[in-house]
Amino acid sequence: MKLKSKKIIAREILFFFSGIGLIVIIWFILTFSNSYYENKVVNSLDKIKTYQKQIENSPKNYIKEFYDKANRYFVLNYKYKGEYFSIPKEQEKAFLIDEFGNKKNLILMPTFSKGYSYFHKDIFKEFGGHELFPKKGKKNDSTVVFDFVSLKEFRKFLTSDDYQNKLYSTFSNGSDSNVWTPPVDAILSNFDPKQPYNGTFSLGSINEFKSKMNIGLKYNLSIHEKNINLKNNIRQLKKTILESRNKILNFEELSNIIFYISLFIVILMYVLRPSIVLIKWALKEIKQNNN
Repeated sequence: MKLKSKKIIAREILFFFSGIGLIVIIWFILTFSNSYYENKVVNSLDKIKTYQKQIENSPKNYIKEFYDKANRYFVLNYKYKGEYFSIPKEQEKAFLIDEFGNKKNLILMPTFSKGYSYFHKDIFKEFGGHELFPKKGKKNDSTVVFDFVSLKEFRKFLTSDDYQNKLYSTFSNGSDSNVWTPPVDAILSNFDPKQPYNGTFSLGSINEFKSKMNIGLKYNLSIHEKNINLKNNIRQLKKTILESRNKILNFEELSNIIFYISLFIVILMYVLRPSIVLIKWALKEIKQNNN
């Protein structure tokens, strides 16, 4: 076999295995990319579980949860035309306006030092759909009425064991001390029937309720900010998971890519390359013949 023929065969063998090697390298790159994004998804899911556990184990804002559902029943004390009225917070807006649509000249009275007061059970009177503020009754013949205060003030009152006991006895549907029920004619037209309106809630036992309130007292701004950051991290990780999953190639996609790359290499090596060689040879022959 001539030396020139050996060189041609050696060159073709080199091209052949170079093409196969290139395909194998591309396959490894694609499978490595898949593994990278799969690991990214797994790691992100693990981090989400860790962050969720941290949120679950942090002190809960039980006080705000209770405040949001119970403060509608807390009352504001007003003085109007020499009389005193105790108005549940959810009725306040209607009470502030008289029958002619004008704002009443009211004086908002200060809250009681303990955050609640005793009203005599039998001397409640209705006044335009609102309850008349009665004279104080004796404790053994009275119901506890809580002053409407801000969440911050409510938290301060809850540091008192007495205040917690009064809340539970008034608002727990498992308590025998429940006596206060808002008037039926006070129900607003847009009232949510899914929420209890009778002034009572499922609060568990007195110990469970007080335990939650004491946990809520440990809840502070730093915990709130930490939980917000954790939730933001979880949202970002979920976005990362979605993006990573979209970049993972399934078997069919991987096979198609390898097929088209192989087809391109075959065309390049055994169609375009020989064509270019033949064209160059033809041009060379034409030039030689012309000379």
